[in-house]
Amino acid sequence: MNISVLLLRLRLIHIGWAQDQRELLEQGMRLQAACTWDDRLRGACTRFQLAHGRRGRRASGIPDEETWLLLWKP
Repeated sequence: MNISVLLLRLRLIHIGWAQDQRELLEQGMRLQAACTWDDRLRGACTRFQLAHGRRGRRASGIPDEETWLLLWKP
């Protein structure tokens, strides 16, 4: 179980970048599955990165330090 993955998923849902995953959580998606990295989460992270001006390898869908800062920026 990876808490960082769960935090990323929940934050992207909360700020509107992973609405497709909200339904799965509301339908009783298991916590273990929500803590597992998958292509849908990577796609949501990539969309978020692209929307914030990141390109190329900086928009890989893998959250780096800059991505985490942007996710929690007020």
